[in-house]
Amino acid sequence: MNKLRSDHRHLPTPIKSNKIIPSSHDEHQKVNIRINDTTAANIHKAAVTRDYIKQPRLTYKTVVGVNGPLVILDNVKFPKFAEIVNLTLPDGSIRSGQILEVSGSKAVVQVFEGTAGIDAKYTTVEFTGDILRTPVSEDMLGRIFNGSGKPIDRGPSVLAEDYLDINGEPINPFSREYPEEMILMIFISKICSNVDSKLVNM
Repeated sequence: MNKLRSDHRHLPTPIKSNKIIPSSHDEHQKVNIRINDTTAANIHKAAVTRDYIKQPRLTYKTVVGVNGPLVILDNVKFPKFAEIVNLTLPDGSIRSGQILEVSGSKAVVQVFEGTAGIDAKYTTVEFTGDILRTPVSEDMLGRIFNGSGKPIDRGPSVLAEDYLDINGEPINPFSREYPEEMILMIFISKICSNVDSKLVNM
């Protein structure tokens, strides 16, 4: 399976930037610099191929059931939780889904576009070996995307500087500050309410 990308190196962005350089008169002059299309394409290529490991994709025709938005697969090898799969329907259309549950050689896949028209006998499922990632760059500012990170504002595709896990990074609970002040306030509030109720009863 593909190795998850953990290091996200900062690369120059394919947009115009402002750079201050000194002139011959010891004054600072602001110059507008825009990188060319070749450099932008190289940045995008580096983002796509970073930490890429070439492995064959596994394809199955082992759909054993369809239940609502879920597709149940059997006799699959080494499925990963949250792995993205591509489903090819008998009419040639392709849909994508994500593995929600793994139990032995069985896997439960949620199909993003719905399961209408899926034939358990003739539907082919391809395991991509990777999780759902979205391209990121400063070009995303002001754009509109769906939940999968695809543009829905009829604009061009994002020229990616990197591809990140769409679920984000988990928060380390040990890095949180212990909420002593909040607990103290709740404790005092509880004491005050008990005292008030006793005074009323007296």
